[in-house]
Amino acid sequence: MKKLNYIDLGFHKGQEIGLVLDNYKNYKDKFDLTIYGVEPYEPFFSKLKEKYENDDRVKLFNNAISNKTGFTKLYISTGGRKYGNSLYSSKRHVDSKQYQNVYGYTFLEFVSKYVGDFESSVNVLKLNIEGAELNVYEDLIKNDMRKHIDLFC
Repeated sequence: MKKLNYIDLGFHKGQEIGLVLDNYKNYKDKFDLTIYGVEPYEPFFSKLKEKYENDDRVKLFNNAISNKTGFTKLYISTGGRKYGNSLYSSKRHVDSKQYQNVYGYTFLEFVSKYVGDFESSVNVLKLNIEGAELNVYEDLIKNDMRKHIDLFC
């Protein structure tokens, strides 16, 4: 059976994770699914972690995907849940004085550490990381990883 990795960077409230799980039932005889969700904002992370705590297919990480590994600032949205938080204080609707320290990984380091079968699997990559997408694209190109992504969302 072919391995399917759904990598959700910036899962927010987990809407897409829910859609993947709902639709997976149509493909469970063809693919062995693992979902890797990354969300730096602790309140969103905690809520989804609780929801999927008994589902071994869902692995959630309270981290950021960044251009370097280590602690970084996550600037909090001034519009509550209406707008996204960001690693960039220059993003609209964030307060440069209101932030949380979060641990971040480059995409390469995240995949190397947590997605052991990345090169031999079908990989779906969903990105919504409020301005840090370019870091992922640069990492994919620099490390010749693009060829291992079968679908971008």
